[in-house]
Amino acid sequence: MNHHRYFFLFFTLVYGCGLFGIVGHTANTSTVSTLDNLRCWTQKSCEQVVGGKQQGVWDNLSSDAKNECPGYGYCFPVKEKISVAIAIPGTGGAVVKVDDVGNYIQVFYNFLLGLGIVITVIMGMVGGIQYILASGSPQKTSAAVERIEKSIIGLVLLFCAVIILFTVNPELISLNLPKMPKVRQIIFVSDETPCEDLLDKNTKEGTKYVLDPASGSCGSPRSKVIQDANGDPITDTQCRWTDCSKSAKDSAGFTKICSEVKGKDQCIACTDIVARNNFEITPSSGICSSLTPRAKQGVRSDQYVSCEFSRDTGFSQWASTLGSTTFSGQCALVSINCNQITSCEAYDNVQVVNKDGSEDLDSFEGPSALGDDFSPILKICDQNICSNYVEGKVKNAPCKLYEGSTVVECVSASDSCLNSLTGC
Repeated sequence: MNHHRYFFLFFTLVYGCGLFGIVGHTANTSTVSTLDNLRCWTQKSCEQVVGGKQQGVWDNLSSDAKNECPGYGYCFPVKEKISVAIAIPGTGGAVVKVDDVGNYIQVFYNFLLGLGIVITVIMGMVGGIQYILASGSPQKTSAAVERIEKSIIGLVLLFCAVIILFTVNPELISLNLPKMPKVRQIIFVSDETPCEDLLDKNTKEGTKYVLDPASGSCGSPRSKVIQDANGDPITDTQCRWTDCSKSAKDSAGFTKICSEVKGKDQCIACTDIVARNNFEITPSSGICSSLTPRAKQGVRSDQYVSCEFSRDTGFSQWASTLGSTTFSGQCALVSINCNQITSCEAYDNVQVVNKDGSEDLDSFEGPSALGDDFSPILKICDQNICSNYVEGKVKNAPCKLYEGSTVVECVSASDSCLNSLTGC
């Protein structure tokens, strides 16, 4: 009886592997005739070569492609072999790479089927040998005949598993997964999208954007985007030129940032937005933050840069005439070269600058109108900003801001003066 159970268990495993490959496939027969359907591709955009590799296989002949994308076609991924962790024995040698999950299941199913056939044949041979050696013993002869019968039943069941699966759906034998067409990537381009970003994508990602005119800088008329990322024509789309690299840099040597002022794009620096500025911009936290230079404006990897909003009346040449209650504030640039920060105390002497002048960081006050707001240095000191940079010499050195009645300084968190009655 044990052998009988083993055969049925093996049959269940082989048959189950076949059923596991069942996948539904419903043809999409919608009739979308334009490229608004993201499943529809032109041959050019599907088969483009990026990095020496073709990106897709175009199909405009299948009935689904003709029905859904008349005049265009589907684009299917290029098949790439997938390495398997454990090689599967096969008739042509060990299988170490497969096309997809369906192919893996098919290979494994064929292996189990072959193994089952081998086992049933061996069991039949063992039964035959037992029959020959029975020497006329009725008990041994009966056992041998039963073994042979069960091996034949097992072999029949294995073949039945294949026949049943083939009858239900021939695809269950080959386990070819339904091919799913690729969906086109859509990058939404608005009137505020920088034209430089689209050209950068052309260079780095192989996109096919075409602009008219093809070049410009901050303040230039907007360009029409006449061809999208896939090289297909588009209309009613524009982008905005934001390049300020050709204009004069700010006082700290950073490239200015393109901002719209009174309906016109202009190159503006953080240091330009003082209490009274030529752009007639009212300084605020949001305005100042948006003018913080970043990598494309020339910020190095070992540098911390921030455009801070401040109401420090001692920092502005207009504060005495405006009065502290009507002083609207200003933007000021904090730029720290972390290679020069050798101790927590070195943060104190970092210069904060704008068009009106400069001031040490430990004297620079933040946006509060009440005074004594040292939030800029508090953030930099307590977070030890330069510990984020590998090149920084204060990496993993905790700092703490000391605020005394007459002095504010950044010191080491282990400095005894923090707990001293006399302070630092």
